Amino acid sequence: MRSYVRNIKKRPDVPFFNCLLIGQIANGKTSFINSAVTAIADEGRRKSPFTVYSRGKESTTKTLCLCPLLVNEDEDVRLRFYDCRGLHDIESLWFDDIMNIINGHILPGYEFDSNTPITKEHEMYRKDPKLADKMHCVVYVINATAPKEALATKTAEETFEKIRQELTKSNIPQLILMTKVDNFHKNFQEDLEKIFYSNYVKMMRDFIAQYTSLTKDRVLLQANYCGETSISPQKDFLTLYNLQKIVESIEDYIKYVLMKD
Repeated sequence: MRSYVRNIKKRPDVPFFNCLLIGQIANGKTSFINSAVTAIADEGRRKSPFTVYSRGKESTTKTLCLCPLLVNEDEDVRLRFYDCRGLHDIESLWFDDIMNIINGHILPGYEFDSNTPITKEHEMYRKDPKLADKMHCVVYVINATAPKEALATKTAEETFEKIRQELTKSNIPQLILMTKVDNFHKNFQEDLEKIFYSNYVKMMRDFIAQYTSLTKDRVLLQANYCGETSISPQKDFLTLYNLQKIVESIEDYIKYVLMKD
């Protein structure tokens, strides 16, 4: 799996696979990216190129950040994550801004305005995005221990549903990263393999799938590095498995788009 992710087939029309992560502060988006870099690099140590904020300690600025998976100075994995840093919840962004990100109109570094969505005249607005500029997959990052927080209000629920419907129309892959599954029970932290045999984890996965109106196979179980000083082969394996699922979904989507065009 590590080789599969590190050797994504290069396409002249799509040099990088773009994946947008959507989720609340402290749900594990940045920790997942850091876990991905650690698992891919396979250096026997943790790597944390991106700062992880705890709830209440985050920046008040909401910015679209590009998070490349830099394994080393000479190797940039052809999968890139985009994150709306400082996002408290999905309703903190305008629906138009979210769709403009997905459709490739908003450049990395753009600071979101809570009073108005981006306009076509803005210097950070890309007027004619190509396939390479767009998001090829959207991953909703949900804290498995508090899944209802992701859609806690009616506005958040309606915004999520609008996004889901728009992406479904475009056949853009949608996945759910169910983070912090290792926090369900101390036995999971000692042996992560047990999450696959847990009826409780299965019940929560089914609940999240139903809650978001996505199928169960779209829900990926994830346990990020969080405070550990040593490497966990089981966490690396789980992270690489999820990365491969993301890449496979993107490859299928790009083939569909190119065949359609």
